[in-house]
Amino acid sequence: MNLLRSLFFAGVCGTANLVSAENYPGVEDIRQFIDGDSTLWPRFEQCAEEHASCNLIAGHVSLKSNELDRAEYHFLSALQKGDDAAPWAMILLNIERNRPIEIFAWSQLALAMLSANEAERIESNRNNWSFIQLAQAARDFSDEQWTLGEQRSQELIDHWLPALQTDSDGEVQECTCRHHVPIYQHPPRYPRKLANAGQPGWSLIEFAVDEQGKVVDEIVILYSDERFAQSSTRAIRRWKFEPVEMTEHNQTCITEQRYRQTINFQMER
Repeated sequence: MNLLRSLFFAGVCGTANLVSAENYPGVEDIRQFIDGDSTLWPRFEQCAEEHASCNLIAGHVSLKSNELDRAEYHFLSALQKGDDAAPWAMILLNIERNRPIEIFAWSQLALAMLSANEAERIESNRNNWSFIQLAQAARDFSDEQWTLGEQRSQELIDHWLPALQTDSDGEVQECTCRHHVPIYQHPPRYPRKLANAGQPGWSLIEFAVDEQGKVVDEIVILYSDERFAQSSTRAIRRWKFEPVEMTEHNQTCITEQRYRQTINFQMER
């Protein structure tokens, strides 16, 4: 088994993965909220009205505390804002609920985001986390469940895929200053036990970059396994970006930029 590590960097101005810091919680607030500080709920509920990332964070906190209906509300709100991490969040939610047909259907949507052609997306992503969840959910399907799963999958794809293939209106920040350009992306280490088991996974991490091009204030906001989150954090701390010239205008823009990065872990057989 060879290790395949896929890093997708999309944190540039004008994309859905650049989060404006205006009215957005600071990293310490995010960390405390994820760690269980319930007094921060009003702050994140307000933020979630505008930012899909806050919906994902609030959904993560709800999932951890087993408030599954509340988690669903926030994950669907992120989806409505066009956030492409939301289908993965819905898979996590339905794994927790033990709903195989929903796991199957949301996994189909997640795979559909990778390719418009069904045969191509299935064949080329057999080691992808979403495909593994789909296969596990469908393992003991009856004929009736297969039919229901396919119907539900098509319903989700028809309804949500068009929105997920366009830019999110809740996360875009149009920048007139120069954004940070990555010059070195240290690959994450595949956690040994998960690699030995051939288990794929992912993490979604937010971070800022200082004027020297160093990653600061990194925090994982969603993940399939905490061990992937830990590995992603260690790796992204070593990333380097081109320094940005500090003009009066750039100073304001740089301090308001927070980036999002999805890191995928999968095994190539």
